[in-house]
Amino acid sequence: MLKYEDIKIRVLRAEDLRKPETWLTRQLDPFVELQFGGVAAFSTHVVDSADPVFNHRFEISASDGPLRSPYGIDPPEMQFLVFRLMDKFSTNLDTHYLDEAIGVAKVAVKTLVRGPLSVRLMYGEGEEQTYAGTLHLQIENDGSEYPPELDLISKISESHPQNLMAKHFSEDFYFSLQLEKRKRLLQCCRPGYENPKAEVGLFAISTDDYVDFKSYFDKVIR
Repeated sequence: MLKYEDIKIRVLRAEDLRKPETWLTRQLDPFVELQFGGVAAFSTHVVDSADPVFNHRFEISASDGPLRSPYGIDPPEMQFLVFRLMDKFSTNLDTHYLDEAIGVAKVAVKTLVRGPLSVRLMYGEGEEQTYAGTLHLQIENDGSEYPPELDLISKISESHPQNLMAKHFSEDFYFSLQLEKRKRLLQCCRPGYENPKAEVGLFAISTDDYVDFKSYFDKVIR
């Protein structure tokens, strides 16, 4: 069975929130709803603010990982994180809906990387969509597959301290990369984890590797 990380996302804040004109009240008491895998989770609400600070952490268990298709195609509800910026005490005079979203943003799970992420919130459907604000996130864990090579490299760094590939390898750096670059980085590290007694153990496959992984290569070859 593949090993997956938990998805851990901290919702830092929102800014420039814009309440639709058709809503009954003008005061904004926003909170965030996160939908994933058919399940919804909620932050606490902030009273009367168009620029709220949430600092709320959402965690999605790695137990969702085995539900993923062995053919690399996830069920639709597992492909996107849906962020809905809600107003706690709102009513839309046009639709008469309670707790309607001020704005919505969808983020593809496969595009997640550790680090800051800002997404635009949109209100409405299709050509009628309007900008409703910006949501600022911090991706702490991206829910991606945790390759067995990482455990192997960690063990080599302890058992063979002369192996510079393992000594200077950083999981934080690895998970800050897009998926394609992660695969390339592990290929560069392959000589070192296949031969733990190697002194360097890191080789560039192409000239792009020196550019994309410069900070790592600099530590190993300096």
